[in-house]
Amino acid sequence: MEHHILHGICLRLIHGLPPSRPEALVLVRWMTGRPDLFGPLPPLIAQTRRGPVLDAQGWELLASHLADRLAAMPEPDDTALARLDTIAAHLDLTFEEAAILRYLALQHRQGPLADFTAMLQREIGLSAEAVISLSCNLDETEVWTALAPQGRLVTIGLVQTDSTLAILRDDPYTLSGLLLALLSPPSQRRSIPGSGRRTLG
Repeated sequence: MEHHILHGICLRLIHGLPPSRPEALVLVRWMTGRPDLFGPLPPLIAQTRRGPVLDAQGWELLASHLADRLAAMPEPDDTALARLDTIAAHLDLTFEEAAILRYLALQHRQGPLADFTAMLQREIGLSAEAVISLSCNLDETEVWTALAPQGRLVTIGLVQTDSTLAILRDDPYTLSGLLLALLSPPSQRRSIPGSGRRTLG
């Protein structure tokens, strides 16, 4: 699932960014270093007297490469995300709120999407809200509104923030423990301490 989503995010960024932007160079360097995600890529960065340069032809080749891989990659089933969508529909969450929850759930897995998030924050200096906005194709103000202390995701206990949980200094937003428990397989839920029951299901 993360491979599929990352291909879509990166393809959208390539279509939206001119190759002359510094962010484009950062993105290509990260993608080139992850053949496990994007397959082997040809050299896309040329060294000039002015420094490394990404040419427009290489940018177009990268877009074609991603589009071909995405078209050949069937969207996988993901039980936890399907369960999350059911919860979001039951709570009548907006499209934006549901998209943010999906992103946070994938980021919690500490896989490729978490690496991508860390790269955008470290190399480009984006805020957590800007990364979510960019990755989910949302307006940044919508993300700020949804994740504000008075936002619905926080007030109904789906998301914990660094303002409500001091330990979250390096990760300002995370899904609540209860929601994570509901997304885990039934076999894992039985061992959750403090539940007072053998299973939450």
